[in-house]
Amino acid sequence: VKDKAAVEKALKVSTSNDTEGSWGWLQDYSGKDRVDWRPKEYWKPGTKVTLDAQLNGVDTGADGGWFVRDYATTFTIGAAQVVKVDLDGHRLALHRDGKQVMDLPMSAGTPGGEKASWRGTTVLMSKEGTINMRSETVGLGDAYDKMVDYSMRLTWSGMYA
Repeated sequence: VKDKAAVEKALKVSTSNDTEGSWGWLQDYSGKDRVDWRPKEYWKPGTKVTLDAQLNGVDTGADGGWFVRDYATTFTIGAAQVVKVDLDGHRLALHRDGKQVMDLPMSAGTPGGEKASWRGTTVLMSKEGTINMRSETVGLGDAYDKMVDYSMRLTWSGMYA
């Protein structure tokens, strides 16, 4: 998408409690542009969110592409669930509605260098169930080849919880 401002102008997010947030652009695994609206702070449980995307006829600015329909949806935010990770201590803690409900050991991925696990806040992109994790796919030789249950994607580059 070349004319991101035109796309953003056609998008409206409204919430039941005037949540402050902004649009952010990124590329998905295939290299296509994607826009996400994220709140400034964590979502408050019970917040009703409405997206109204008046995109029909909006020029993407790329190779003569146009959006061909409008889209609208409404959903309600569930429980406040925040995962806090201590990469150095190899621990993962799940907090639900402000209370810690789990504390788990974790590998924390590759230490140091450009393949190290990211630090900071990320969004859970998808729950992918059981997947095959192979070190060769990230250039680490044949150190591991393992089926991992309850996999949750955090980045397109391969960071999972």
